Amino acid sequence: ASASVSVRLSTAAGTATVRLVSTTGMELASQSFSVVDGENVLSINTASLPQGMVMLHVQSGSTTFALPLNIVR
Repeated sequence: ASASVSVRLSTAAGTATVRLVSTTGMELASQSFSVVDGENVLSINTASLPQGMVMLHVQSGSTTFALPLNIVR
């Protein structure tokens, strides 16, 4: 188990926003990152989040995607 998760993405320079959302749709955490043009690695602290399945939503410029994340301790 780890207290953080890393997401790697290629994007244009600007701001990337990461939201962690429960399976019931409640936002558990949100964080914004300054990103450079090209590949970026975003590290998100998950230590205060409950165990279980959440969705990780990433938005950077016109790119948006979501990934499932299972928090296990």
